[in-house]
Amino acid sequence: MYVQKIRTKDNKIRYILLDDNDEIVVCVMDYLKYLDSRRLALNTLKNYAYHLKLYFEYLEEIEKSYDSITDDNQELNVLAGFVSYLNKLDEKVIYTQYSERPERRTASTVNTILSAVLSFYEYLFRTGSIDRELNVYREGVLSSYKGVLYEMGTGKKKYITSVLKLKEKDRSIKTVSREEVELLIKNCHYIRDKFLISLLFESGLRLGEALGLRKSDFVIWDNKVKVVARSNEENGASVKNKAEGEIIIPTSVVQLYFEYLNNEFIDNEESYIFVNLKGANKGKPMKAITVEKLFYRLSKECNIKVTPHILRHSHATELIEVGNWDAVYVKERLRHRQIQTTINTYVHLSDKYKKEKFKEFQDKLGDDNEEE
Repeated sequence: MYVQKIRTKDNKIRYILLDDNDEIVVCVMDYLKYLDSRRLALNTLKNYAYHLKLYFEYLEEIEKSYDSITDDNQELNVLAGFVSYLNKLDEKVIYTQYSERPERRTASTVNTILSAVLSFYEYLFRTGSIDRELNVYREGVLSSYKGVLYEMGTGKKKYITSVLKLKEKDRSIKTVSREEVELLIKNCHYIRDKFLISLLFESGLRLGEALGLRKSDFVIWDNKVKVVARSNEENGASVKNKAEGEIIIPTSVVQLYFEYLNNEFIDNEESYIFVNLKGANKGKPMKAITVEKLFYRLSKECNIKVTPHILRHSHATELIEVGNWDAVYVKERLRHRQIQTTINTYVHLSDKYKKEKFKEFQDKLGDDNEEE
C-alpha cells in the first residue's frame, strides 16, 4: 500500500492510493476527487491520502474490508483498534523529519488522522456506497468542529465520542522575540534566506504562500505584497483556503528584497521569487523541504526552536501585544476565514501583557470614579 503522486490530463499534481498489487484503491480515489472539487489545498489532499493509507494498512492487518466494518455493529471496535494501532511504538516507530529519536504520535495527530477516516465514511454514506452512517457519534453543539462534509449533512453538527477521540493537551503556541529573529537572520548564509525569514516574521505569511510568490506580487512602491491563489504550482506551494489579500510590509523587508534581487536572484520562466541558488535544481523554485532544512540548521546553531509557522504566530502576537491590534484586524491580516480561529489561537498572550492591560483597565476605572 503506497501513495503515488501523479499528473492529471490538465497537468495538475494529485495523489492516489495504490494497493500491494499496484492497483488503484478506487473508493479513496473517488473521495480525493470529491475533496479536490471542494478546492482543498494540494497539501491537504496529500495528507488525506496518507491518512487513509494508514487506515487501509490497518484493515489489511486485521483482515477486514473498508465496507464491512458496519456488519454486526463492529465499527466502534474496529476504529478504537485503529486508534491503538496509531499509538503503537513497537515495530512502527515514528520519526519526524529531522528528529534524532523516535517520537510517539501526539493525540492531536491521531485525532486528525481519525477525522479523515470518519469523513471518508461520511462521504461513502452520502454517496450510497455504504448502507448507514457509522455508529460512533453523538449529537451536540460544538462550534469548533465542522467536518469537510458538513455541507452535505442535515445541518446538525456531530463530534466524535470520547471513546475514539483522544484528549489533547492544552498547548500554548510557541513564539520567538524580535531579538531572536535578528540572531536567526545573522546566521543565514544567503541574502535570500535573510529575506525569507524577515518576510515571514514581518508579514505573517504562511510558508506555502511565501514560496508561491512571483515578482509581480510585490507592489514595492506601496510597500505591499499580494497573496495570490494559483493552481498547479511547480514546487507544491499553495494559498490555504484560497485566502488571497494584500499585506503591508516594512521598508526593511523591501530593502532585503532589492538586495536579494541585485545579488543572488536567478531569473526563471515563472518569475518565482524564492529559488534554489545552487545544485542540480539551481534556478528552480524552492520547496518546503529546503526551507525546513534551513530552519532545522538555524534552530540548532542558535539554540532557538523555530519553524516558519512559529514566525507567523510571533507576528500576530506582536501585533496584539505591542501594536494593540484588535482581533478583527489580526484576522484580516492573517486571512483567517473565521474570527474564532484568531481568538482561539491567540489566547496564549503573556502574563506580563495581561497584567499590563488589566492595570490599564483599573487605572481607567480610577479616572472615571474621580470624574464623578
